[in-house]
Amino acid sequence: MQQSLSEIVALKLKTMQTLSCRASISRFLCYHEKLIDMYASKKKMTMMPVNINGNEFKFSAGKHNELQKAIIEEFAPRFTPNFLNVYMLEIQ
Repeated sequence: MQQSLSEIVALKLKTMQTLSCRASISRFLCYHEKLIDMYASKKKMTMMPVNINGNEFKFSAGKHNELQKAIIEEFAPRFTPNFLNVYMLEIQ
């Protein structure tokens, strides 16, 4: 007899509640990094410094943020004297 997908999923979810499954997951996580941690560490490594109104901030790497950095640090001071940036999204 062939099981439906929802029956297979229900069976898998029930087995996830067992102690042996929890132990297996814990053992796996001891030896493998979580994806969220891997992505967070990559994002931290690829931050670029940006000087905004005399304060140092960090942007994540990317073409769009490289453009914003150039506008803030090069274009604005040259062509808009007394430029004051009051809002930036995605800074640290």
